[in-house]
Amino acid sequence: MTESDSLSNQNDDGSRLSFWLIAIPLLPVLYALSVGPAVALMVRFQFLADAIAVIYYPLEVVLEVVVDTPWGEPLEWYIQKYVEWWAGI
Repeated sequence: MTESDSLSNQNDDGSRLSFWLIAIPLLPVLYALSVGPAVALMVRFQFLADAIAVIYYPLEVVLEVVVDTPWGEPLEWYIQKYVEWWAGI
């Protein structure tokens, strides 16, 4: 293995690490934002309602906790508008 190959492998490892350091914190955000498309699917295909309820149950639990904080009311309003928008698509 040459020195340039070694540097290339180190660079690849750094790129992978950078990707995961960015991707992992974004997963909860993407999960929360996926509620909208899930609602759109549920409106079109009623038989998915039970599966969607199970998938998003953890988010429902978090919202029940957050509702008692100062962020609760604005967050609830925003989520309601977001879901309504997706339901209308």
